[in-house]
Amino acid sequence: MEDSLAREVADLKSNLINVNFGLAHTCRGNPIVEQKRIDITARLELKEKLLLLKKQEEERQKKLEQEKIIQDFMNKPFVNLSEDKTYFTISVSGVEFLFDNEKEEIERLSVLSNIRNLDINEVGYSIFKPILLRIGSIGSLNINDGGYLCSWDYPIHTELKLIERKKLSEDLGCDLGDIHVHHIDLNQKNNRKKNLEVLHKDNHAKRHGFPSWDALQLWRAENLD
Repeated sequence: MEDSLAREVADLKSNLINVNFGLAHTCRGNPIVEQKRIDITARLELKEKLLLLKKQEEERQKKLEQEKIIQDFMNKPFVNLSEDKTYFTISVSGVEFLFDNEKEEIERLSVLSNIRNLDINEVGYSIFKPILLRIGSIGSLNINDGGYLCSWDYPIHTELKLIERKKLSEDLGCDLGDIHVHHIDLNQKNNRKKNLEVLHKDNHAKRHGFPSWDALQLWRAENLD
């Protein structure tokens, strides 16, 4: 569909040509025609400025859309299988998180991330189906301020160990929230089972050199907030 503003500019230019022709020949010196020429010229200048602004805005929007496409592409969670096929990585915003390449782990991760077809194909690398889904449509995968991979703001490593956490919570008679998952090698990106330890929050604090969870929280409040 032809742009109405561009069409109006074209019509005004055509009218101005006709008026100028009349003033140069049949209507020379006619004040009415001269005033018409002035009015058309003023309207044309205004419309041309508006058309220029419109084109600039369209170009700006196009550039923003292109930048968004690039950003979305960079933010897509790429999945790759290790050469020995024992683990796979999910790359979010350029940061890779490790997970065991086991059916149970994949099924848990699929549910947590709202991914219904996370699979390992025969070619030798993991894929999402359909490939390269946007983050917003697969459970809003994101990295929180602590550097942990999250789905809907829930740290995935704690949810992967939900069954074990519930059991320990029942055994200790405490709230589920008091049961943490510790990264043994202190690498938040390594979510392989052998690197995740389920323990009470006070024991978690001890792994980080504090006598209790409250002491760790107090230190954070005094030094990090």
